Amino acid sequence: MQSLYERKLATYPRTDSQYITHDDLETLVRLTQRDDRVTGFITPDTRPDQPRLGLTVNDKKVAGHTAILPTLRVNQTCLADLNEQERLVLTRIVRRMWEAVSDDQIVEITTVQARISPECGTTATGITDEDLETGFTTRQEQALQDGWKAIEPSCQQAEDTSDDEPDNVSRHDTIPPNLVEDVTLTPVCPAELHKGETKPPARFTDATLLNAMEHASRWLDMKTKNADELKAALEDDSTHASGIGTPATQAEIIERLACSCRFLLS
Repeated sequence: MQSLYERKLATYPRTDSQYITHDDLETLVRLTQRDDRVTGFITPDTRPDQPRLGLTVNDKKVAGHTAILPTLRVNQTCLADLNEQERLVLTRIVRRMWEAVSDDQIVEITTVQARISPECGTTATGITDEDLETGFTTRQEQALQDGWKAIEPSCQQAEDTSDDEPDNVSRHDTIPPNLVEDVTLTPVCPAELHKGETKPPARFTDATLLNAMEHASRWLDMKTKNADELKAALEDDSTHASGIGTPATQAEIIERLACSCRFLLS
């Protein structure tokens, strides 16, 4: 990022802003009007017909530097002068710009709730009738409009394919389109029901801990007293200080927590 900034191909990199100000809007208009940031960066047919530029503008949520943008110098030709890592980063900056102004993704979610009857030939060792009554739930998401997700090819490919299955094998979690409510299904083969215990969450890594600090409100127990007020306080980024700490202070906070833990364990 720093080298791209020094080459005047990207704006100031040390920012965590997700918005630009009205002063930058005309630059964004020019960035999205021409084909210079299309060829070599995104598939032309994924370019939004009418970019929603207003979604990116919020003066109140910008403190200091705005969100990272490519500059008007960026085009396919300049990629040849960059090393592999620089090309990947610049390409991602341009694609993120297009994602930010593209259409919404529209998803149809199908949820199925079912109970297993002991009379359907189920092998259920150690399973009680009460366990069967709890039922099972599955859901499937079907994209009706790709929207902004079509900009990054890897996003769509990761959702549509699986390394574990050949291309000619259908997914096991696909819900039949003709499924209706209050229907009884007979298994085509004996079903097995296993009872187990959930595993504890994985330990934090540096990356997941930083993410948890940035989105601390997601970890609140909403059943606790004043949970709504705490959530609102953590998500209030009017001063651009949502979550716990800032990129400049989070490392110091983690170090203090680590020292406290070592002291308690000693």
